[in-house]
Amino acid sequence: MSPQWSSEKYISTVKYHLDYITEDFLDLPLDEITRFQVSSKVKEIVAKGTLEKATRCLRLINVVFNF
Repeated sequence: MSPQWSSEKYISTVKYHLDYITEDFLDLPLDEITRFQVSSKVKEIVAKGTLEKATRCLRLINVVFNF
């Protein structure tokens, strides 16, 4: 039986993916992060064979930049 989803679980999952995709950008202001840097990080995640994680991370980083 799978664990039940809750708002706390969702929040922790989103934070995990955001932390994962932004770990290389923590010292940069948001307006200095380039598409190339994000693309490189996503390609690094894909190279590890975790396509679903790459998709989720990219979706979240798009939400941040479009806000």
